[in-house]
Amino acid sequence: MKQQDQNIKNTDTYNTFERIFYLFVLICISLLGLIVVLPLFLIKQVINISKFILNHDQSNNDTPPQD
Repeated sequence: MKQQDQNIKNTDTYNTFERIFYLFVLICISLLGLIVVLPLFLIKQVINISKFILNHDQSNNDTPPQD
C-alpha cells in the first residue's frame, strides 16, 4: 500500500513538472511569435503607408493647377 501511495506521489510530481514545463514552452513560443511577427507586421504597415503617401504626392504633382 505504501509503495502504491509513493507511486501516486511520484506521478503527481511528474505531472506537475510536465505541466509547468509545457506552460513555459508555450509562453516562450508565444513571446517569440510576438517578437518576430509584430515587428514584421509593423514594418509592412510603415512601407504601405509610405507608398500611399508617395503615390498621393505624385498624383498631386501630376495634375496641373487649375487657375
